[in-house]
Amino acid sequence: MHREFWSMLFGHTQNSWLDETISTITFATYHRRFEAERHTIIPPKFLVCHLLEDGNDWRAFMSGIATYPDIMVPWWDVDRVYMLIHSYPNHWLFGELRLESIEVHLYDSLGRGTFENFELDGTLSKFEAWVAKFLDKTNYWKRRNIPKRPLNMTFTLEDSVPQQSSVLGDCVVFVCMFMEQLVSGQPIHEFMDPKNADLEFRQRMDKIYWGSCVGPMWLDVIYSYLP
Repeated sequence: MHREFWSMLFGHTQNSWLDETISTITFATYHRRFEAERHTIIPPKFLVCHLLEDGNDWRAFMSGIATYPDIMVPWWDVDRVYMLIHSYPNHWLFGELRLESIEVHLYDSLGRGTFENFELDGTLSKFEAWVAKFLDKTNYWKRRNIPKRPLNMTFTLEDSVPQQSSVLGDCVVFVCMFMEQLVSGQPIHEFMDPKNADLEFRQRMDKIYWGSCVGPMWLDVIYSYLP
């Protein structure tokens, strides 16, 4: 992680937003994946909303042969697909596609607004059609040795996740921590002080990405500089 990342994480820059580092954070999370773990992460550069407009062919990603990053795994070898989703003009939320039940669970630090917009503008139905199309193109059903069936995809917004609430609010911080907790099997719904959720998530990110490299004494010094 570069110097600017830490300045933004600790709230020293003007806006403290981490948009520019989201790909780096995602790849760092992906590279910690153990071979036996049954999940994959769609790179944030290939945004779901953009995909639905430009018609990109994602067969390489779903088949695990894409080189961005070079450790993708095929969808027929995983149970869950995690997605960092960009919503115009400048918001991120997190998605979890559960392949066995064909359910999509959305985690958003700004409430129901984006989810309701996705319902109204047809984004959710477009996404279902896209998944059905590429599951067929990659021979997903045959490779997984299960009968092909209609998706009848369901979409659920998880209402009880932590929400932005302070001057340090940044949807990228929340998305990265949603991702971290889901891939590591931790519950997202654990209790935290709503007024300090932003700060708590920033401190958790620090412990994950830097905490293993510095001692507890230095972490206390670092936290003393946080707003």
